[in-house]
Amino acid sequence: MDMLDHKNFDYLTLLVKKKDVENILKYYKSFGWQIYEKKEDEKYDDTLIITFYRAHKLKNKERLQLLQVRLESKLNELGKCEKYKYSKSIIFGLTAGIGLFLLLSLGIFLMAEQNTIFSRFGGIILTIISSVLLVLMLIKIDQLKKSDNEKYVEQLKSINAEISSICDMSKKLVEVDKNEFKENHES
Repeated sequence: MDMLDHKNFDYLTLLVKKKDVENILKYYKSFGWQIYEKKEDEKYDDTLIITFYRAHKLKNKERLQLLQVRLESKLNELGKCEKYKYSKSIIFGLTAGIGLFLLLSLGIFLMAEQNTIFSRFGGIILTIISSVLLVLMLIKIDQLKKSDNEKYVEQLKSINAEISSICDMSKKLVEVDKNEFKENHES
């Protein structure tokens, strides 16, 4: 596909996860961008390379660019939310899990390898305590996971509402520019 006249058009190329393509196309369309080319990324199977174009001369270009920066900031925020969705439960699970595993291992070691009654009794106590704590830890991880998910859903709603607002503002700016273009060329 040949490039359109460089003087009259701006281009934007994005790497987009396939699962996000529909939304990204909708978002960037609200800024006046149109698809120029869409192709598979050679390096990643789950990614597309999308090149957009739009008219170079836009009346509200500065405002659109500012809104686009805000959109991209919100998209990055959305990506971070997805990436760290269960961070608290994972950190707690790993930290507590390693500690409890070490405690359980010590209890088993004391029961199996030591000859005194106190070390065997201590091993049994440590094994019982660490087993009970392990069950409690799994319950706590489940609670943290639910809490993390609720927080994620709230963040997702908030970010999507902001994205929607940004796109609505940009659509109005693009429509104003199109209407003025029609008025100037119909005369």
